[in-house]
Amino acid sequence: MFLTPLWVAAILAAGGGGEQQSVGSVLREVSLLLLVPLALGQVLRRLGLKAWADGHKKRLSNLSNLTILLIVYAAFCNSVQADFWSRHGVDTIAVAVVGVGVVMLFALGFAMGAARLLRLRPPERIVMVISGAQKSLATGVPLAKVIFGAHPGLGLILLPIMIYHPLQLFVCGWLAARHAKRT
Repeated sequence: MFLTPLWVAAILAAGGGGEQQSVGSVLREVSLLLLVPLALGQVLRRLGLKAWADGHKKRLSNLSNLTILLIVYAAFCNSVQADFWSRHGVDTIAVAVVGVGVVMLFALGFAMGAARLLRLRPPERIVMVISGAQKSLATGVPLAKVIFGAHPGLGLILLPIMIYHPLQLFVCGWLAARHAKRT
């Protein structure tokens, strides 16, 4: 959450990224957008609202998903309005799909190798593999919005995580079902 903005700032500065926000303002926005709601939720749960939140879990989850969907929709709309996609056609999407597949295979392979090195038992190993490859739209989309703001290329920037997220759900669901059959 904090390393990504620092990393992007370093890359943009090294490449002469033009107009960019200060790292301090990006970190402040990330804290406000991601950490404050998390901390507030934890405090409210401890103050006795856990039962209420558990009772409204589906509605709260839908609200969270709707917020993420609206951010993604706005990013893609801005990209279309700026005629960004006319310069990046099907080839760009194909490269993104292949690249995301390679990254996922690497993440799964790394997690499997780490689980073997740690000599984890099979149930612990599958948890390591499934959780080790996870990336979340819930964190990635707001983080990208804070870092890149209204940049017309935000839709393209979000494309890999938009591909990765459903792919991870499918692959990790398949792995979990396969493991469940074995045990």
